Amino acid sequence: MDINKYIFREYDVRGKVEDDFPPEVVEALGKAFGTLIKRNGGQEIALSGDVRLTTPDLIEQFKLGVLSTGTDVIKIGILPTPANYYSMFKLNVAGAVQITGSHNPPRV
Repeated sequence: MDINKYIFREYDVRGKVEDDFPPEVVEALGKAFGTLIKRNGGQEIALSGDVRLTTPDLIEQFKLGVLSTGTDVIKIGILPTPANYYSMFKLNVAGAVQITGSHNPPRV
């Protein structure tokens, strides 16, 4: 699998969906995150996303990767990023992921 190394940033993963996030890459990211959670003694994460049309597929692909590690996923829906962050404390999960788009202008 070929993963663009430039998608990895200090606090997030960024790129263009059509170029950088085919299903196998998104699933691999989920596997990596689920593995990290398990290795740190966690069992469950919260997963949500924004209103972009690509979000539902990305959520499902990421979820498949996480579940393959034995880590459980609570899908908390389409909501703003701060609500996802709050879910870590309210739901007492080991981590949370928000699938969201960047602020790049739309392609013309």
